[in-house]
Amino acid sequence: MDFRSLKYVLEVAEQRSFSKAAEKLIIAQPSLSQYIKSIEEKLGVKLFDRNANPIRLTPEGELYVKTAYKILAEWNELDMQLTDITNLQRGRIVLGVSQLRSSFMMAKIIAQFKQRFPHIDIYFVEGTISELEDLMMKGRADMFITTKPYNEVYYDSIKICMEDLLLAVPPGHHLIKKAKQAVEKGQNVLKIFSREPFVLPLPTQRLYYNTLTLCRNAGFEPKVVIQTENIATVVSMVTEGLGCTLLPNTLIKNGNYLHLPECFPLSDPLAQREVVFAYKKGSYMSIAAKKFIELTIKLTEED
Repeated sequence: MDFRSLKYVLEVAEQRSFSKAAEKLIIAQPSLSQYIKSIEEKLGVKLFDRNANPIRLTPEGELYVKTAYKILAEWNELDMQLTDITNLQRGRIVLGVSQLRSSFMMAKIIAQFKQRFPHIDIYFVEGTISELEDLMMKGRADMFITTKPYNEVYYDSIKICMEDLLLAVPPGHHLIKKAKQAVEKGQNVLKIFSREPFVLPLPTQRLYYNTLTLCRNAGFEPKVVIQTENIATVVSMVTEGLGCTLLPNTLIKNGNYLHLPECFPLSDPLAQREVVFAYKKGSYMSIAAKKFIELTIKLTEED
């Protein structure tokens, strides 16, 4: 058994298709099929049920995949420990991050980190929180950025910063004056916009559920007229007058948008979120990862 065998079997298991796996691995499908067949012949068992559509793992295949993830996780940990011995002269960090945060948070941090540690490679993978958690459990990421709450059974965390969710409304909206008065009086400004349309991210994003909770706390169900995966699209649609939304103040400060909506603070305590690095309990954290965390916290505080 070699690492190529593990990699190939895991990719087929994840894609549930030889053609899709071959595309990801950048090899010809017949070659991949033949390679998997040779692994099965060597092991004396079938790893995949090819009669199923889509293909699925046999019980022997499930055991192989479960063990393969453990082996790769152990190998990655060994690699990190060896990197630490070389005093940051080589190594890598694999960071999971949501599309929202990658859009405004990562460029500056990675640029400064690479200036200080040019020999450390940084890979970051975008995904929903559930997708990033899955990567962590499979040992395919060192840590990911999320907001509390998270699954404390499996993860520990290091605080990056606190952020506030703001009500964002189109510039020139007829309720802006009334909203400013409500803020001055410490009233819940969301109630004023209870009959207005809302533009929201998709339900795969935590911000979607934060928005629903805060609107319900204000006594109404938001009238959602548009949903989109891209947070930049949400911002532009609100700016163009298509509806209201909730946005993190960190995005407003660091998003580099040409035009911004009018924003108001919310009085609900749940509008404040703790942003953290989450990592698997008991996992080894490399010096490079610790340095990256330190720099992220420092730059975030400066902002």
